[in-house]
Amino acid sequence: MTVVLSLQDLHKTIRVGFFAKKIELLKGISLDVKQGSIFGYVGQNGAGKSTTIKHLIGALWPTSGSVQVFGGSPASREVRARIGYLPEFPRLPDTLSPRELLRLHGRLAGLDAATSEKRGEALLERVQLADRGDEWVRGFSKGMQQKVALCLTLIGEPELLILDEPMSGLDPVGRRLVRDIIREQHENGRTVFFSSHVLPDVESLCDEVAILSGGKKVGQGSLHKLLENTQRGKEIVFRWPHDEAPPSTWNDLGTLTTHEGRTTLAVDDDRDALAVAQQLRADGAEVEEVLTVQGTLEDHLVRIIDAHQAEEAAQRARGAS
Repeated sequence: MTVVLSLQDLHKTIRVGFFAKKIELLKGISLDVKQGSIFGYVGQNGAGKSTTIKHLIGALWPTSGSVQVFGGSPASREVRARIGYLPEFPRLPDTLSPRELLRLHGRLAGLDAATSEKRGEALLERVQLADRGDEWVRGFSKGMQQKVALCLTLIGEPELLILDEPMSGLDPVGRRLVRDIIREQHENGRTVFFSSHVLPDVESLCDEVAILSGGKKVGQGSLHKLLENTQRGKEIVFRWPHDEAPPSTWNDLGTLTTHEGRTTLAVDDDRDALAVAQQLRADGAEVEEVLTVQGTLEDHLVRIIDAHQAEEAAQRARGAS
């Protein structure tokens, strides 16, 4: 499959302060994003996500390493014409309306006036802002401005969408709307690269994920690959067929929940699950199934970042001794 976006050993170092102290923002990041995929880029604040994205749109130059988009430099006019970029904190002119902004951006994207008007109206309808399309954006909430900025990103129908925290400032309904729009773009054959702190959104959307910590890529792969060894324990599903209440001692075995006559008991690991299931049967319960509780991307991210930070702390300690 064609690679749309490629980073090879990307480093970015800046100097700050009176003594021009060196700070390494990116430390040898390499990754490829395939055409037509949804690629998630996650990590803590300050991990380097936005810095990476600025390299992808040609706003920053690497200290070393390479960045290629569509096989060329992201600074070239031809490549930029194929990219739609949504910044984390879009700044929209206060005294223009969404319709005026969409007409302007449409013309900048090379559209004729009629096409720009038609696409702009369709996008405002899609983000549920058509009835506010002639108001100044000065009076819009953060979430509404985020929706307008997304429309500006999409009006040129770019082949590659680079979205920096696209769910920022949105309520749950707005987040769902943006997730649906990202899926629609994917279904239309476009490639989506986005960073997010909202990990359930990443889990529901992405074909592949890369994890950053301290400017380094510390994990990458499909969600299935990343989570295959991440478990939260076991759940034993059973029924209590007797009229009397079940033994009170079961509350000490794990976390009990009951729904429509079926009870679930959550335990920590495989050995506990086997012993607990045997105990339930001995007490007269009808055990129906034992399920593995799959861990989440958040579980995996916290674990891998904690491990990386512990390793770096150990290296600093060795260097200081």
